[in-house]
Amino acid sequence: MRQPDGLWLVVAGAIALCVHGAVWLAARVLTGDAGAVAEALRQMALALGWMACALILWKIRPPTSRLHAVASVFVCALAVTVLGSLAALARLVVIDHYAASQELISSFTLLSLVLMIGHLVLALPAMLVMQAAALTRR
Repeated sequence: MRQPDGLWLVVAGAIALCVHGAVWLAARVLTGDAGAVAEALRQMALALGWMACALILWKIRPPTSRLHAVASVFVCALAVTVLGSLAALARLVVIDHYAASQELISSFTLLSLVLMIGHLVLALPAMLVMQAAALTRR
């Protein structure tokens, strides 16, 4: 792989962000969500975190293969979704004053795992587009 160019990294991030928003919008519209646009925009803002993380990692050290590139983006997206789940749990306990019981933790963990899998599946098209645009061969 060649050293990614800074401009192409930005362009790849913008394209992937649009793809991610379109996938989320389609998923929410298909489920009949009235606030599909707002949710798609929220998910795009969250995706900006893992996309920027992956692009910075690629700039520092280019991936050795396309599979390694997608894996690094996947790990960044997983980290952001785990942090989001932890923040949601902290909000339930601290702000909403739910008791931090074993039942709450186990139920929340199960729901969070299902949601994380869904988020990562919806992020796959953006991951693939981002690495394809940013890591073109010479």
